[in-house]
This record gives sequence, C-alpha cells and structure tokens, in this order.
Amino acid sequence: MSNSALHRNPGLDVLRSLCLFLVVLQHSFLLTDAFFPQFRMLWFVSHAALDLFFTLSGFLIGGIIEKKYRESNAISLNDIFRFYKRRWYKTVPMYFLIIAICLLLSHFDIYYAKDFSWKFLVFLQNISIANFNFLPHTYSLTIEEWFYILFPLSLLGILKLKLKTNPFYLLLFLWIVMAITYRVVKHLNGVENWDSEVRKTILTRMDATIYGVVLYFIHLNIPGLIKKYRVLLVMLGILLYSICTLILKSNISLFYNDVIYYTIITFVISAILPFFIYFRLPVFFEKIFTNQSLASYSIYLVHLPFVYIIFRYIKPQTAIESLFLILIFIILTYILGTGFYKFIERPIMNLRDKNN
Repeated sequence: MSNSALHRNPGLDVLRSLCLFLVVLQHSFLLTDAFFPQFRMLWFVSHAALDLFFTLSGFLIGGIIEKKYRESNAISLNDIFRFYKRRWYKTVPMYFLIIAICLLLSHFDIYYAKDFSWKFLVFLQNISIANFNFLPHTYSLTIEEWFYILFPLSLLGILKLKLKTNPFYLLLFLWIVMAITYRVVKHLNGVENWDSEVRKTILTRMDATIYGVVLYFIHLNIPGLIKKYRVLLVMLGILLYSICTLILKSNISLFYNDVIYYTIITFVISAILPFFIYFRLPVFFEKIFTNQSLASYSIYLVHLPFVYIIFRYIKPQTAIESLFLILIFIILTYILGTGFYKFIERPIMNLRDKNN
C-alpha cells in the first residue's frame, strides 16, 4: 500500500468514490439522451456531488494547513512552497498529460481543441467566464487549484499583521465576504448565462472550498457533537440542499440564483461530511473504495474527453444499445483512469514522497 493510503479516512474515501461515480454517470448520459432524456434529471444529484468534492477538498486541505500552523504557531514561505510542491506533484503532471493527449488527438481530428489557449496552462481558462469546449470539466480543477495557491498565501499575509484574533477565522470571514461581494457585483452587471458565468467561474466560486475549511474548524472544536448528531446532520444537509436547489431550478429570483445559492449551498452540503468521517465498512470493501478514491483524480480527468470521443464515433440505434453503451463506457472509463493512476500518477506520487 502506498504512503498516501496509510493515513486516509476510509469513510471519506467512500464519499469521494460515490461523488466520482455520480459525476461520471451524469456526463455519460450524453450517450443515452436520444432515448432517455429524463436521465438528465439526475443533474440534481450530480450537482451535489461536485459541491461535495469542493467541500471535501477544503476540509482536508484546511486541516493540513492548520496542523502545520499548530506545530509552531507560524507559517513560513518555505512551508507554503513545500505545500505547493506536494499539491502540484498530485495535480499538475496528470493535468498537463491529459491536455497533451487531447491536443495530439485533435491533430488527427479525433478530439475538439479549437478553443484551447495558454490560459489552460496556468489554470485561468474560467477566470470570469467558462465558455470553452476543450476539457470543459477542468473548470472545477481550476477553482480548487486557485484555492490551493491563494489560501496559504492569504494566511501568511494575515499572520504578518500580528493581530490578536485567530488568523484562520479572520481569513475565513474575509474570504466569504469577498466571494459574496463579487457575486453581487456580477449580478448587478448582468448575467446572461448562469452556468458559464456563475456556476463555473473561479471568481464567482472562490468560496466553493472555503466552507469545507469552516467545517474542519467546527469539527476540530466540537467533535463530540458532530459525531453524535452526524445522522441528523446528513438528513438535514440533504433536505436543505434539495430545497435550495429546487428554488434555484424554479428561477424565482435571479438574485437568489446569482448570489445567494452559492453563498449557502456548499455550507449546507458540508453537513453530509460528518456522517462519512465516521462511516466504516468491512476492511475488504474499504480497500476497494480506497483504491478507487486514490485513482479518482485520473478517472475524473479522462472521463469527459473519453465520452466525447465515444459519442462522436458511436451512435446507438436503440434504447437497449444506449444502455449497453453507457455501461461499457463507465467500465472502460474506470479501467482507463485506473491505468493512468497506476502507471503514471502513482509513480509520480511515490517520487514526491521519496523527495520529501
């Protein structure tokens, strides 16, 4: 077992695996739209899965940074650079490899790459609008990547002020206020396409991961209560998420859609995490979910270009064919992504661990 697998929370691996499957399943409905357009209603669930990914990232990364700060009551530039090094070993090589593969495939007219630009190389393709067809799912990666970059630097800046208040609490407050302020400004300037201008942009979703950090501190301070009421919290989280998203889909208020929804939804959905923090399965099943979770990044990167390529060359003629195709696609996606993890991502991660 790799070093990264030795210190994992098996319950969170289950959650990450479930979220990944829901996202892959939702995108694979491209293959069944002609016969089962009603499947798209599961957007309601897959949308929650992506928000859970954001919250989970904030919870884990916030914990890493807080624990480092707690060791010496300080954060240095060297600490931040070491953090960057570890994160970029994980995220950057596979990301660039998938870009290179898709560009190569586009040379043979197998994959669409006409709107590829330098912005993809610096994670800025969706800074203020996400209107691109080249690897469109990478918008979520850039939102997380800029959180990784800016959060520790912002903490260092607050520490330099030598204020008496808790630097993390101040940073969380300022981060959330800035995100809400930007969404208000965006709303006042007019939003033509909510999906590409609000849901998928870095600036409007800058707080997507921050509520996971908030949850980390809640869990740090009252772990007993969190554990005791975890079932109630997961039920409350699902209920509130459902209500908030139904309001969104009803288009009752553009201000709600543009500003309020993403101010509350990731905090609401974070209520689901405590249940999985303490969730346990028999060891055999935990190993299955842990292995899938370890490969989740590679699977996520490859799944959408893979489905686009399949859809371009294979058109099911019957409902049965479409269901069979979606099954084959999901199986092959997991095999392909796991292969990328085993032969490329994991060796790179092992190299990172040796160098540290």
